[in-house]
Amino acid sequence: MEWEKLGRWVGGFLIGTAGVKMLGSHDARKVYAWGTAFYLRGRDYVLDCANAVKEVADDAYAEALAINERYAEEDAQVIEDRAKKTAAKKKEAKA
Repeated sequence: MEWEKLGRWVGGFLIGTAGVKMLGSHDARKVYAWGTAFYLRGRDYVLDCANAVKEVADDAYAEALAINERYAEEDAQVIEDRAKKTAAKKKEAKA
């Protein structure tokens, strides 16, 4: 039983050592470099898309503010016109 545990430990050590060697090999480093390059291209694409969406959203927000300002000015004008008409009607009624 003890020899079996020792055999497993030694086998695991050898496999682990071989794995470390494989992970540090020239081919593995090429794979890491390609994977990192792929990640960086994807990140740049996502950031570009996010910036484009933000620009469109900022433009839409600015346009919405301008529209609301125009409506507020029109509403103020309507209220002012109604007040003038009401005042005129009151003067006519008194006269």
